[in-house]
Amino acid sequence: MLEVLLGIFAAIPYSVESLMIVNLLFVVALVVRGAQGGNRTALIIGCLFSCWVCVSCIAARLFVLPFEFGFRELVQIAFSMQYVLLAFRLNVDYAKILVWLVRGALVFSAAIIIAFFSTGTWHNMGGFFPAERLWGLPFFPGWPNGLSVPLGFALWAILLKGVGPKRRHLAAFLISFAMYVTTSRGAVLACALVWLYYLYSLPFWRRFPAFTKALFVVFLVAAAVLFAVTYLSDDTLYALTKSYDRESITNTSLQLIELSPVFGYGGQTLEQVQTLMPVSLGAWSAQQTHNAILEIAIRHGVPGCILLVAFFAALFSRMKGRDRWALFAILFILSLTQDFIRNFEFLFCWHLLIHFPESACSRKASASGRHSKEDGKWT
Repeated sequence: MLEVLLGIFAAIPYSVESLMIVNLLFVVALVVRGAQGGNRTALIIGCLFSCWVCVSCIAARLFVLPFEFGFRELVQIAFSMQYVLLAFRLNVDYAKILVWLVRGALVFSAAIIIAFFSTGTWHNMGGFFPAERLWGLPFFPGWPNGLSVPLGFALWAILLKGVGPKRRHLAAFLISFAMYVTTSRGAVLACALVWLYYLYSLPFWRRFPAFTKALFVVFLVAAAVLFAVTYLSDDTLYALTKSYDRESITNTSLQLIELSPVFGYGGQTLEQVQTLMPVSLGAWSAQQTHNAILEIAIRHGVPGCILLVAFFAALFSRMKGRDRWALFAILFILSLTQDFIRNFEFLFCWHLLIHFPESACSRKASASGRHSKEDGKWT
């Protein structure tokens, strides 16, 4: 039952009073089921990072920026310290979790598409894209940027690992269309990268040299750019390509890091420390940095950022398989465009990427539309 709940809630962005349900389920699974072991190196580095979180919080409050220590600050510190839990391998069926993640993503994608047509949003297209980017905000949690990770992960599992129904390409198209109509730049980018890698990895291309494959990728990218410039409306193209807001947020974040590079600001976010300096245009309403590295550097200083990077490097050092590394690269790129580092759903996808068994997720596993733990087929 825990596997089913973990898979479903990992696919559907949902929060209750800022607590991710998948976060709570992960802890419950660790307590109830226990762990099968873990990465010792990552565990040591994770413990060092947790200790540094405590040090940075105390030092920042004493020497950098005195602040009231309330419930929000306690939650922020606890969330950062629990990264170390990701070093453990849960005593659960990871293949079953992946199956239910895909199923949950398919149901969620179907709901997005139904809402897209039933609300009449499809009538208001700004050149192949919905003119109103936040059309789904009243209906779906995490809209629009929070959908890119779970749907992108499910799309990768269907195309590259064969996890899904018999008509997996139809299922992949369903999820892709749902990601497209969110108008989230992260979702569109993740969808494009997963499909590009899938096409690049087809056996058909093995007969061609690497140079020809590179030309194919360049051609697809050029065609996508030409299509966007030619057919997208000016407003839509601007919304998809604007960068001044992120540049402003980045500049503000770098200035804050420069003021307190060692201890950071005691686990506080950009929103909480903006009182230190005038916030530049475009960043005034930002509650976070939209960048995992900058976020941790502001919260716990440069040493904390280095320790966390080393922790994840140790976690992924044992991961094997080109497909897994491709998805890791995609998720890492997304983490540099959104603040997914404080979203446990994103962290759990990384954890799942490391631990699910390759034998249970081959492309042949979906041939019969059935799965079991023993033979990797759907049930």
